Amino acid sequence: MKKTPLFLSVVSVARVSSRWFFAVMPVVFSAIFFGACTPTAKPDYVAVVFYEAPSTASALWRDEVVMPVSGLRYHCFKKPEVTIRDFMAVHAVEIGPVGERTPALLVQMSENAARKLFQHTLVAPGSRLFLSINERYVGLHPIHGPVRDGNFYFYVELPSTGPEDFALKLRKLALDLNASILTLRKNPS
Repeated sequence: MKKTPLFLSVVSVARVSSRWFFAVMPVVFSAIFFGACTPTAKPDYVAVVFYEAPSTASALWRDEVVMPVSGLRYHCFKKPEVTIRDFMAVHAVEIGPVGERTPALLVQMSENAARKLFQHTLVAPGSRLFLSINERYVGLHPIHGPVRDGNFYFYVELPSTGPEDFALKLRKLALDLNASILTLRKNPS
């Protein structure tokens, strides 16, 4: 009895079941391909920091900032200087002397972002930094002098029904921003 080589027997099986092969293999290949490609999680909140633009800056380079509650109008450069990828942590805090405490959002920056913002705060006292979250300007940091430690306190404007509601919204915003920071750290691409 003559033995058939293994290769020829596989080929003959493939000929017999070619319909089955061509029907099942695309499903197998797509399962392997799509199973290996997991979607990257995207943050729910995208925060960026902009420099205030002087009135002499070209209109092509600046945007108008309208604060959501007070309606105050400012101008800032269109190009963000720091993004949420440069944020280390965000905290809801109260700043100021006792009896005159004001709620604010403390944004702790990475070393590179802190260095970049330090240089700006060194040469631009009297100007402001603007915090934009999901393409809405919500806070500002007045520059009184150089900020050496990378901790920036943004006075945030959120629509609220009272001080307690504002405090809750500010804490929730800080938690949501921290969740977005963690999402970006887990998926750095």
